[in-house]
Amino acid sequence: MFPATAISSLLDYNFERLTGLPFLELGQLSFQIFVNDKPLKVEAKTSVEDVLLDIGIKEFAGVAVALENSVVSRENWQSTYFKPEQALVVFTAAQGG
Repeated sequence: MFPATAISSLLDYNFERLTGLPFLELGQLSFQIFVNDKPLKVEAKTSVEDVLLDIGIKEFAGVAVALENSVVSRENWQSTYFKPEQALVVFTAAQGG
């Protein structure tokens, strides 16, 4: 017999590998992430682009993001989804002198 925790871990891994989405507890439709160190509750299958729009960034020129310390290219913003407790850092370019 396999311990329940091993089976749960295997299901979690396979679900995420096949779908690209985190395996959430039954009935869990949202979870917490962090954007520039501030907690934000998001729905399952929320993309980086969705979060940027939600926090008020409407123009993407001059914006860069890092998810868990890895830069996400703009072309992947719509297809990069969050897992619970992940951290996103948003950088914006500023003009000045």
